[in-house]
Amino acid sequence: MCKQNENKPYCIGKRHIVTLLSFITCGLLNANRLVVGVGIVAMVKHSYTNETPHLNASEPSCPVDSRSSNTTIKTEEKGEMDWDSKQQGYVLVAGFLGCFLTQIIGGKIADSIGAKLPLVVSNIVIGASTFISPFAARWNIHAMILIQLLRSLSQGFVLPSLFRMMSNWYPRNERGPLTTIAVSGHSFGAVFGGVVTGWFCDVPSLGWSSAFYFWGIITAGIGILLQFVLYEVPQNHPNITESELKYITEAQESNMSEKRPTTPWKKIFTSIPCYAFFYGLFGHYWSVYYFLSVHPTFMGTILHLPMTENGAASCLPILTKLVGCFFASFMSNWLMKKNYVGVDKLRKYCTLIGCMGFTLCMVGIIMAECDTIINIICVCFCLFSEGIALSGVQIACIDMTPVFAGSLMGVASTIASLSTVLIPMMTGFLTTHGTLSEWHLVFWISIAIVGSSGFVYVIFGSADVQPWNFPEGHKSKSAEERPNNAELSDDERKNSLKLSTKL
Repeated sequence: MCKQNENKPYCIGKRHIVTLLSFITCGLLNANRLVVGVGIVAMVKHSYTNETPHLNASEPSCPVDSRSSNTTIKTEEKGEMDWDSKQQGYVLVAGFLGCFLTQIIGGKIADSIGAKLPLVVSNIVIGASTFISPFAARWNIHAMILIQLLRSLSQGFVLPSLFRMMSNWYPRNERGPLTTIAVSGHSFGAVFGGVVTGWFCDVPSLGWSSAFYFWGIITAGIGILLQFVLYEVPQNHPNITESELKYITEAQESNMSEKRPTTPWKKIFTSIPCYAFFYGLFGHYWSVYYFLSVHPTFMGTILHLPMTENGAASCLPILTKLVGCFFASFMSNWLMKKNYVGVDKLRKYCTLIGCMGFTLCMVGIIMAECDTIINIICVCFCLFSEGIALSGVQIACIDMTPVFAGSLMGVASTIASLSTVLIPMMTGFLTTHGTLSEWHLVFWISIAIVGSSGFVYVIFGSADVQPWNFPEGHKSKSAEERPNNAELSDDERKNSLKLSTKL
């Protein structure tokens, strides 16, 4: 039985089911990426040498742990695939490249025909691609590259469609906590996916191929499940309660009409808040993907952490990010319920906390130099603060334009995802000798990018509903005209509902 207060349900509702499904879908995105990144270690025949690097005596360097041997150790791990490092790179790049090509069109499709169909089809294709990857790898490396490209192309449709779906289901005052919980699935998928895939690869009776089969079946199964339990809009759900439907629709700025409006691309690309959102999201992606991509290399090559400890040190910060994410989610929900702060200021405060937390902790890493414990503590606080930022710029597109959230997120995510390519390229170019001073340059560049993105978003960004979100001739009050960014007035709700018909 739901507790009722002014027709607002406080129990688990259908919008919470949407949040759970979104959380799982976000988690599977990273799990299907990691199954290749982790699995390729067991797939490929390795012959490598582990030796203490010979650095210039004038360069500062960290001492090697006394448990490590100074002698050269040669090891071989027998895998099935005889791929060199370049070929392995092609496979991994193909797994990310497709997202750059399809996110914008994915957002447009989600805004035009709806989000459910792209989510169902893309998850089934992702699952099928992962499942057949072992067969493709054993057949030909070109087949494996093609399959990974197909998977990444399909993944480009997921995130814009999810944001479109969430904008349909979430009332304005719950967008912060519910969307934050949903996108935190990325972090959960990174931790859980890496652990599960590593376990499959370590069990001789199962082997690396079983990890691909497992995640392929799970992902395709979720795609099929979405077809039966996910509904495009609350009005279409056959079992939603009248109180929840009224609560959702009356707390939204506008509803989609039967004929969906054309995406206002010109207004989007001439909007200063949109450009501030693009750069703010780019900085947020940079702060997160830096630690997921290249910082483990710093921990291993500069701080000389053994592989086991390096893996644990890499997973711990992701868990702290989840803690920060849920903390910010519930705090922001409480602040908005109490009308202590409006949506626009809340998004900016969370973004600024994330960027400043990253900046201060990166300075701490520079000052810590070879102190492993302080390094790990600083990384944990870095990602804790970035978890708070999930309630900021990461979800601001739903506030800016509930109607065109898919298209806006498709453009923004495409631009922000450039960081996943730029970070390893920059790091490889700047750390050719593997010295501490070279890594400090990488840190300072990251500080400049992430820090400036926070200030740009706070000064020029906005989480208020943009005028071009509404059909021409029908504009709502900006959030700044309402006290404490309160919900729409009863008259505004009635006028908004008059613009739409049931889907």
